[in-house]
Formats: sequence, C-alpha cells, structure tokens
Amino acid sequence: MSSPALIALSVAWLSPAAFAAGVQAPASREPLPAREVERPILVPKGWTDLAATAQLQGRRGNRQWAENLAIRRGLLPNHEVGISLSFTGGTEVRPSLGWRWSLFRREPPSTELAVEASWSDPGEVVAGLAFRRQIGGLRLTARVAGVQDYSEATLSGRGSLEALLQAGLLVFAATPEVALDGAEVSSDLQLRGAIQWTRGFDTAVLFGVPLVGEDNRRTIGVRVGGRY
Repeated sequence: MSSPALIALSVAWLSPAAFAAGVQAPASREPLPAREVERPILVPKGWTDLAATAQLQGRRGNRQWAENLAIRRGLLPNHEVGISLSFTGGTEVRPSLGWRWSLFRREPPSTELAVEASWSDPGEVVAGLAFRRQIGGLRLTARVAGVQDYSEATLSGRGSLEALLQAGLLVFAATPEVALDGAEVSSDLQLRGAIQWTRGFDTAVLFGVPLVGEDNRRTIGVRVGGRY
C-alpha cells in the first residue's frame, strides 16, 4: 500500500470515531484527559487508541517508505494490550504484540510507573520500564529496556527521554534515544510537532535525525491518531 493511500485511508477511518470521542466518555470507562500532556502511559480502561504513521527513511539515494498501523486498548484499570503492523518498502510486513501494566499512578499532576513488554516477528522480545511525570504544560517520559533478538541470538539495550510541551492545540516533543549493542553505541533524536484538534483526534509531522553511530535512520513522516 502506498503512503499517500495509507494516510488518506487512515484519515477516513479514524476521523468519524475520533471526533465523536470529543464528547464525554461513558461511565463504564476511565476518564481520558482532554490534553495530551496530561495523559498517562497506558490507554485508560475502555478506550481504544488508533494510529497510522508513514515515514520516509534513509539517506539520499537510499530511501524507502515505512508505514505502521497500531491499535492499543485499555483493559481493566491497570492493563493495556496492543497490536501493530509495520510495512517496509511496500513488501516486508512485521507484526508486533504489546502489553503494559501500570505499577503506580497518581493524579494530579500525572505521575506513573509502568512495565512494558512486546514481541515482534521474527523473534524480537523487548521488556522494560517507563516513568512519566507532568509539570504543568511540560511532560517528561523516561524509558529503559532490554532487547532479546532470538533470530540472531543477540541481547541489547535501549533508553530514551521524551520532553513534551503543549500550548493550546499545539504539541511539540523531542526524544533523544540511545541503543547499546555489545560495544556499539548509536543514538538519534526524534522530533514531533502535532495539532490536537479534539480530545479524540490529532495529526503530527515527524522528524528523525541520527546523532551517533552508523544507524541509517534519518526519517521524515506524518502521523494520524484517534481515540474512541
């Protein structure tokens, strides 16, 4: 599926349900904060988060499109499950399953510690911790994780620290990421500028710049997200 077609389909798919989510949630659901900066790590119980992303990856002369469709669902008060499909170069498809468990959560201001785990084909398992703290219009999210790649019998680690600012409808996030694979260290900087149109619908522009190492992950893309 081409990237323009994917984005057009995503907007048509997400918008009606997502805009409808701007009304008050049913009593059977946990509350979903109206502003992104106030939201917890997990999707609240009873809510579904949908996201479609299309990015152009690589350096000049060696670029390809990569797309991702992801669904996350809040289950019980402190659990979330998710599934995603990643498409690279129009042919390679990589499914992924994820789970999160909130160990501690306090509001306001939003403070949370959670366990995160995921499995991706053909055999990558990731497990780690995430900590989030909101300070007014600023939100900080730190993540550390171990990565076991059973297809290549390797063990590595990764970490990140996201700083997110929100002013009205505008959201800006910067996330430096570091990966450690044996004696090799690589890092990159992920940037996101978004407009949160309603509580249930947002659009964003994405940029990724490699900082250290030979990692060829220079990216530019767009993201459409919705919650209902």
